[in-house]
Amino acid sequence: MILTRNYKGLGNLLSLYYLIMSYMLKYIDLNLKYLEVMI
Repeated sequence: MILTRNYKGLGNLLSLYYLIMSYMLKYIDLNLKYLEVMI
């Protein structure tokens, strides 16, 4: 029971991390495109 709970928590943490990373990558990509337009 304890192990499954830990795995579930880890899964939530990983999904949250993935969500943040994908958001950051999109944000960086938009900034790079904006910089290219400025140059």
